[in-house]
Amino acid sequence: MSDTRPRFVKVLGVWICNQEEVERSIRPPPHDCPNCQTGHYTESQQHTYSHSYHHSISDTSAINIASTYVKELQERRKHITNCLSSHADLLMSRWRKRSQEERRELLHKAVPELEEWQWIYSRYGYSVESFRYGERTVQRRRQLLVPWLNVEVLKTSPAVLFALLHYRTLYPPEDFATLDCRQMELSWVHGYFDVEFSAKCVVMSGPRYGEIVDWDAQQAHSGYTLGYPRARLVLEAQAVLMDVLSRITNEILEGADTASASARTNKWRDLTSIGFRHPRETELWSPYTNPAFSRPPKLDMGYILSMAQTRKEEAIDHLIDLQCDPGYLRRQIKGYFKTMLSRAADTEEAAMMVAFHIYMDTHPGQPIPPKYDLALGALELLLANQVTERTTQIDHAMLFAMIDDHLAKNNRKETARIDESLLREMADISALHESLISLRLNRPLNTYRELKDVRRTEKRGLWKYLKNKPKEKPKEHSWQELKKLGKPLVDGFYKGKAPSGVKNKAWLQQSQTLRGFVEGFFKELENLFRKELEGNDLEAETIEEFLGEVLVQNKPEYLEAIAREEEEIMAKITKAEKPAPDTFLDRSRATEGFIRADLVETSHREKVKTRPDNSSSSSQSVDDPESPDIATLSIEPVTRLRVSPRTLGVVHLMYPDAQTKPRNITWDDFVYTLCDAGFVASNNGGSAVRFERGSGGDGGGKGAIIFHKPHPVLKIDPVMLHGMGRRLTKWFGWTRDSFAA
Repeated sequence: MSDTRPRFVKVLGVWICNQEEVERSIRPPPHDCPNCQTGHYTESQQHTYSHSYHHSISDTSAINIASTYVKELQERRKHITNCLSSHADLLMSRWRKRSQEERRELLHKAVPELEEWQWIYSRYGYSVESFRYGERTVQRRRQLLVPWLNVEVLKTSPAVLFALLHYRTLYPPEDFATLDCRQMELSWVHGYFDVEFSAKCVVMSGPRYGEIVDWDAQQAHSGYTLGYPRARLVLEAQAVLMDVLSRITNEILEGADTASASARTNKWRDLTSIGFRHPRETELWSPYTNPAFSRPPKLDMGYILSMAQTRKEEAIDHLIDLQCDPGYLRRQIKGYFKTMLSRAADTEEAAMMVAFHIYMDTHPGQPIPPKYDLALGALELLLANQVTERTTQIDHAMLFAMIDDHLAKNNRKETARIDESLLREMADISALHESLISLRLNRPLNTYRELKDVRRTEKRGLWKYLKNKPKEKPKEHSWQELKKLGKPLVDGFYKGKAPSGVKNKAWLQQSQTLRGFVEGFFKELENLFRKELEGNDLEAETIEEFLGEVLVQNKPEYLEAIAREEEEIMAKITKAEKPAPDTFLDRSRATEGFIRADLVETSHREKVKTRPDNSSSSSQSVDDPESPDIATLSIEPVTRLRVSPRTLGVVHLMYPDAQTKPRNITWDDFVYTLCDAGFVASNNGGSAVRFERGSGGDGGGKGAIIFHKPHPVLKIDPVMLHGMGRRLTKWFGWTRDSFAA
């Protein structure tokens, strides 16, 4: 082993060295391209001392080191597997019965060098220690190799240890290689490790895992092999992890009869077949924010497309509810007014912000894929234009995990600093990033493409829009335009008195007036969108397709639903009093609205499929004085699904009759209801929770749907619950009569 690293001396507490010696120590990588930078430092990076190689080693030494790590981790993996095969239930029982303090003591005894607290990167990167190159310790190196492993997370969430033991023994180490490599990305980029140089590569997948081979362009660029300096760290990290898990397992099972022939693993099998949850959570944890405690990454195109599709459906349903449900829109505007920026603004500025929020929810012209086209546009963008530069910041998934951890540990006042709309935006960002990470961790790697080539060859959706988009950024809509757009909505609708009490002529007239303000707002919004899209030289068919996707006020279903509702109200009125000639408000004289007069002429009830187009504004009947029926579905009769009384109570609140008294429910009650009906709930980033049915049945068939967890209080008010019911009706055919106790 030859020493190549430049000599350094300590001056005023800082380690420095001669720049000429640094340059003499530079070792060129076998190939200098973005893919190969993952395994070797570039020559330019080696000009900084933190990225200079500590040693150059011989091929024989490289082979011995790699084979030793592989042998060690396989032996410990086999030992843990044998322990679980006979004493898994005992291990679960002993670990669960311990208090957090008792778990901490056991961990300190088994692994004294284990890091105490979470988020080591957020502390180490800002500490003086990271610059003291001559004082690096083996203990700190091991902690940075597995930066997610610490006493805090193991003692707080018992399921974390179970998940680690289960997945790391069920799957071979090569399945986790890309993930373990990515987990130490920040340490590699900032030069936190003393790294050895070899021009060789290491096989990182398949039965030859850990073998030393020569650099080959095809194998290196497909991810089959990885440069030795980085690959050695991956193998070392896996050996460290299996050593830690083996020592913890031995400590928990101390005194157990390891020679006993009677295996007790029934509870273990039940737990691992269901999935893992953090304390005080009813949903399974997300593999995106908990990758180290989940199954190894796998490119599942079906899941990515399903995730994108469910978010597209949720976004469109949200826009439809804004247009069709006055109670839902009123609740949304109230949420905007609760933000700190809105509270500090005057009345006109606040109205402008309301218009801006709704405009951004619907706007098709953002530089990232719009929500309505997330299903294909985002996936195409990620596949074709992956970012090749190495990140120097904390990974997005880790940042989201930090936020989740902070919200879980703090009180309502602290959690309320993040408003509900921001969490929804975070959910969209996490979905995009999760798709990107799935693509990057896949092997073989796809070939990087240039954006100009993609624009030239791609003809679909998002790329057609980007190709036609002017090179110069179009002029943003002025605040004055948005203020003019939002003021009538806030003054007329939000501040107007919502119809209440008995549904008589006065109630109906007030409802029509408020609806006029809403329709007027979205009509002006449509005009803004049309001008923007026409300015990009898009075809008329494409423009109408988009506008028809997100704006519903001119759809026959919407018009017919309003007419049905008004006719039903008038029918009830005529039973109690003599018919009056002036049945409806004279819409032609109403200055507040844009409601078409032919609404009153529609009287028939059109049957709609239980799984209609996204464009239909379907809803289930809700007897809410402020949220009238506007899109009632006619559903084919189905066999009733047997559920618990607790579930049936939530269903009746979701689909109330005249005798049902509305009230709030807890988020846990809602999750329990859907799980009781056959769904599996899992966190999906931000406030999003994904509910998925794995097979067909009386509950509405196979599929998935996204709902957002309420924030900061985990309670669902009647307006939101009725909206959730409408979505379940639209996508799964649920009604009040679909269930029985």
